[in-house]
Amino acid sequence: MRVRAVIEYHVDDRVWTHAFSAHRIGDAELAADLEAAGLRFDRWLLEDRTWFTARAA
Repeated sequence: MRVRAVIEYHVDDRVWTHAFSAHRIGDAELAADLEAAGLRFDRWLLEDRTWFTARAA
């Protein structure tokens, strides 16, 4: 499943938008994506596996 969103931020008289899309990936795809970026998986920060740390490979 892919999610597409546009978020509009307002701070005082400034406004900016951030458009993005996101989708869930499995452990193997995460490891491959990190490796392609010169990183390696370190650890999950939360039990629900929504945040993690990565280190230089």
